[in-house]
Amino acid sequence: MKKPGAFKLPSSLHRFKGPLLAALGFHALLMGIFWFPTLRVKPVISPIYPPTNLEITLETPTSPQIHEEKPQTIPGNSPVPIPSLPLETNPPLQDAEKLILPDAAGPVSQTSQENDSQKSATLAEESIRVELWNNGFHPLPEYPHVARKFGYEGMTVVRIKIDSTGRVLEVDVLVSSGYAILDKTARNKILQDWRFNPPGREIVMVKEINFSLIQR
Repeated sequence: MKKPGAFKLPSSLHRFKGPLLAALGFHALLMGIFWFPTLRVKPVISPIYPPTNLEITLETPTSPQIHEEKPQTIPGNSPVPIPSLPLETNPPLQDAEKLILPDAAGPVSQTSQENDSQKSATLAEESIRVELWNNGFHPLPEYPHVARKFGYEGMTVVRIKIDSTGRVLEVDVLVSSGYAILDKTARNKILQDWRFNPPGREIVMVKEINFSLIQR
């Protein structure tokens, strides 16, 4: 028994059943895309509540209390009185005049006396030297032949030490003439030939020996 309203393809169209179903499915898909409204996602909006009133209380800082400490009094101790001292007064002028000042001229006068004694001793020594020289025998040395040939000239300063008998003990060259041959000639001549009167003690004198070609 056949159900009413059933659609059945004719036998001649059975071979087109597959392509026909595919075409119908494709058209149904296109209709679904263009005709059905698209789903929209609505944004979730959170409710906005009115702000609540906040009570803010400000506390004023309290000034710190300063406790003044009272000085403690020690019972039984009374202030010690300070005795008054007499003021020192300057001594009167008449007392100041009586003060004895040290004699500042003492050391100065003593130093001057020492200087005077040294000067007198030096003068006495110099007078002895002059007398010895004037009364002594001190011939000049001969001019060396080599020095004369080469024209050597100069002055030799010597220090002469004389014993108590008037004999020459030592001769030292203080200032050279610039030529050893001249200095040696002067020293040897003094040691060998110079003689003086007996001074009674050792005497030291300084003399100059001049070697000059003009004077010789």
